[in-house]
Amino acid sequence: MIRPLRPDDHAAAAAVYNHYVTTSTATFQTEPVTPAEWAAESTGGDPARHGAWAIANDDCTFAGYLLVQPFKSRCGYRDTAEVTVYLDPAATRRGLGAAALRHVDAHASTHGLHALIAVVCAENTASLQTFERHGYERVAHLREVGSKFGRLLDVVYLEKVVGSVP
Repeated sequence: MIRPLRPDDHAAAAAVYNHYVTTSTATFQTEPVTPAEWAAESTGGDPARHGAWAIANDDCTFAGYLLVQPFKSRCGYRDTAEVTVYLDPAATRRGLGAAALRHVDAHASTHGLHALIAVVCAENTASLQTFERHGYERVAHLREVGSKFGRLLDVVYLEKVVGSVP
């Protein structure tokens, strides 16, 4: 189940995100965030085109979140969005990421988005494979642009063109 994210989801979303902050290179954030900080960074954009959704398990428990946010602030990028999916570690490998990306496709096609961008740490092979299985193509590989846990890290940009420019 995917539904609009509500303010009462912010604590659960921050907890999911903070798991990856402290244990992985899925994000280059190095310090945990509060629910308010998470909300300030993760919600916003044009409400007619962008959004935040909660991803729930079959029993309706919070399993993660999906964000479709502005890719860049310049108006020439208005038809491009960045896609972010974070799942609770206990909810991975159950098809929820795939469901989230199908939701993004439907959202993009009905809200006039032309291109979707995912930004993924190069060592996050599970995320790279999930995006690629859903039609995203690797379009850039940036070498040693991030650092975490005392290591320099590469970033891969993936893109999916989903519509035509109005």
